[in-house]
Amino acid sequence: MKKCFLALGTAAVLAVATSASAADVLIIRFVMDGGLSGGVPKTVVLENIGDAPANLADYSIALAANGAASFGTPTPLAASGTLPPGYSFLITTTAISATDAFGIPADLVAATAANFNGNDTFGLFKSSVLTDIVGVLGVDGTGAPWEYLDGYMIRNAGVTAPNTTWTAGEWTLSGIDATDAINTAPLNLAAFNRVDGTIFKVNNSITSDVQDWAMFD
Repeated sequence: MKKCFLALGTAAVLAVATSASAADVLIIRFVMDGGLSGGVPKTVVLENIGDAPANLADYSIALAANGAASFGTPTPLAASGTLPPGYSFLITTTAISATDAFGIPADLVAATAANFNGNDTFGLFKSSVLTDIVGVLGVDGTGAPWEYLDGYMIRNAGVTAPNTTWTAGEWTLSGIDATDAINTAPLNLAAFNRVDGTIFKVNNSITSDVQDWAMFD
């Protein structure tokens, strides 16, 4: 009886320790300055690469346009809800561009915070603290190594944490004007270059839609 009690106690302690170590890790996985009329879909995909659900109310996004030295007013991802481990969160500037381009609704329509032009800096925040970034604050990205005008950049699979300094080795960039050739809706997602074989799972917190993007061929 005593051994049984000790065994159960040890198991309980291990369970508590495992639970305590679990954490959400939200990163910017994909950014695109679209090739459809009007530059849409301007798209951001966030991904939870951690091992615990991410509380969406803790997170927000913001834009620093045209070389601005600071971010504009952040836009919260959601008032409530969670993003499970291994799932992604789709952000566009208009609802119709997401549905037309991808065949699924956006998780968040951010008309201001995601309204970049491929030379702008974009940030992800947790509890109002910057955790991840595309671009460099105070720098107009025109001609910079991170420019994605009419193009896209994809976070490489080996990245295991967000980074507040944009680091070229973490990303694969299409080069400018890459999305000009992908200018019909719905988008031919197979036209994107394979980087790491990642399959995006877009979890829509409002409609509970889940769609796999086999978008890298």
